[in-house]
Amino acid sequence: ESSPAALQVAELNCRRHGCRERVSLICCELRNRPALGKFRLIVSNPPYLDPETSGEIDRSVLNYEPPEALFGETGRLSVFREIFESAAELLDEGGSILLELAHDHLEDVRGLGQHNGWVSLAEHKDLAGWTRVASFGREM
Repeated sequence: ESSPAALQVAELNCRRHGCRERVSLICCELRNRPALGKFRLIVSNPPYLDPETSGEIDRSVLNYEPPEALFGETGRLSVFREIFESAAELLDEGGSILLELAHDHLEDVRGLGQHNGWVSLAEHKDLAGWTRVASFGREM
């Protein structure tokens, strides 16, 4: 997580759900990360929205979340490309990544993953029935 404030929320959530001892929370940018070792699972809710679509986003989301948590710097899929390119060196063999995505990003994100040597493992729908989380592993 690149936001110290968001990391504090994650810390509280881990404590609330009894998993703090099993979770490593790290405050850094993916592209400027320190040597972190290997992980079994990387979970990411990256800023995946395009600023040009802000008029289509529910006001409660825009009023609750800081812009840097919502909008990618260089387009809606660039953050996923960066994750796929970087995650392999951060994961143990057999490790996976779990990504939150916009309801209409699944096919594009899956294609980016495949292009970078990842396979789609599972998809999870939100309460409205939209696929909002996808997990990926490395091709063997």
